[in-house]
Amino acid sequence: MRDARAHKCAGRLYPVLLDRHGNVIDGMHRLVADEKWPKITLENVETEEQRLIARLVSNICRRHVPAMEKKEILERLGEIYQKEGVKHGEIAYKIAEETGMSYTWVMKYLPEKFKARKVRKRSCYARASRNYFKIIKDRRSIRRYGLEPVSL
Repeated sequence: MRDARAHKCAGRLYPVLLDRHGNVIDGMHRLVADEKWPKITLENVETEEQRLIARLVSNICRRHVPAMEKKEILERLGEIYQKEGVKHGEIAYKIAEETGMSYTWVMKYLPEKFKARKVRKRSCYARASRNYFKIIKDRRSIRRYGLEPVSL
């Protein structure tokens, strides 16, 4: 609505973006405010995936997008990629690659159900290493504080 009011002063700066089939990519509120608002049809945007990517990119570059809206778009993209057979742990990488957004940004807003679950197994070397440093720390404490080891 801000754009609709501002056009009186500055003109119609941002046209409504439509996909090849006439679906609104960006500018729904401008279109509701004035049906005669200038429109641009993007002929190369044909699929739902392309429409969501175009919507995300056009909005992120133009205005502050609430986190919830970003999450909704990424969730829908995740569902599309999941149906296409993209592996669970690779969906975030796929979205980052297709949208041009960073992997970190995608992970910030991507719903948990599409994120890879990290299962960390500690190796026997990690446990041995941790115990070694605990022993060293205990020996230093004994020397530092003049404590005698207690034998049981």
